Amino acid sequence: KKINVIKEVRAITNLGLKEAKDLVEGAPKAVKETAPKDEANAIKKKL
Repeated sequence: KKINVIKEVRAITNLGLKEAKDLVEGAPKAVKETAPKDEANAIKKKL
């Protein structure tokens, strides 16, 4: 559900609620740039 994705995005990016919601609603967009490959794979699994 979208609310769960917003919560994960907030945890990953430290964004506020509105910013995370805008990011999720504007998908597809990069959630986090310049992340190490293992961290990127972990984020991918969460989302």
